[in-house]
Amino acid sequence: MNEEYVTVDGLNTRYLVRGTGPVIILIHGLGEFLEGWLFNLAALSKYCTVYAIDLPGHGLSEESMHNHNIGFYVEFVVNFMAIMGISRASLLGHSMGGPICLSLAVDFPSKVNKLVLVNSGGFHNKVSWGYRLATIPFLGKILLGSPLLINRATIRFGMRRQFYNPEIVPEAWIDAANKHLRRPKRNETMLNIIKNYTGIGSIHSDATVTDKLPQVKQPTLIIHGMQDKVIPVEHAYTACNLIPHARLEIFHQCGHNPQIEKAAKFNEVVLSFLRSTEYQQGR
Repeated sequence: MNEEYVTVDGLNTRYLVRGTGPVIILIHGLGEFLEGWLFNLAALSKYCTVYAIDLPGHGLSEESMHNHNIGFYVEFVVNFMAIMGISRASLLGHSMGGPICLSLAVDFPSKVNKLVLVNSGGFHNKVSWGYRLATIPFLGKILLGSPLLINRATIRFGMRRQFYNPEIVPEAWIDAANKHLRRPKRNETMLNIIKNYTGIGSIHSDATVTDKLPQVKQPTLIIHGMQDKVIPVEHAYTACNLIPHARLEIFHQCGHNPQIEKAAKFNEVVLSFLRSTEYQQGR
């Protein structure tokens, strides 16, 4: 993949860049890694300069000792853009990457052309019991599972919640997950991040972006899998009604990862949105 490394905020950060043209930055979700975009890079890079990043504590990027909240990640992406010489870009965020991208667009509007929010979190003040239970000492480690138990078979079993049809998940993604999910400190990092978002009672007030939705000035595309078991599709409808100039695309027979499960359609819809008349040079 021609991956590269750069120091951002003192952290060794893995990224890749491909293509030429207007810039788009891809931001993955909680516990994920830039290989989540393996099936989108070739299509998007035909028309854009595409950057994909491993956020701190994810993939092969170095972990930060700071709290991994939305504000931390927004500042990190802004500083990454500055180091790369990117004055303006469109942002595409999946799951936890959604509220990161949306917050950046609202807080730094001059830096963002367009927004693509994919099965995005942050649109509701509720979070699943799985995440809430993970904040309980010892129970969180049990729920995440020991890295020693991670293998291709257990990953495929766990994907039943992430995908509408786990049988079609590409082997290349399984290989990447098998590598990254077995990192020794991964569970410790994930528990730290989860505790920044929620407690056993409810989600933390600063973990949602509901109050920022009406403030979005950029054209916004919301994509959501109808059968998402992680973030209900109703949250996408709510966000679309609150974000000015928002467009909603629902992918049927699709779970939490349309960029993988419905890659061809995903690429077509995103490129159509990015190439519309409002999209301008981002570098």
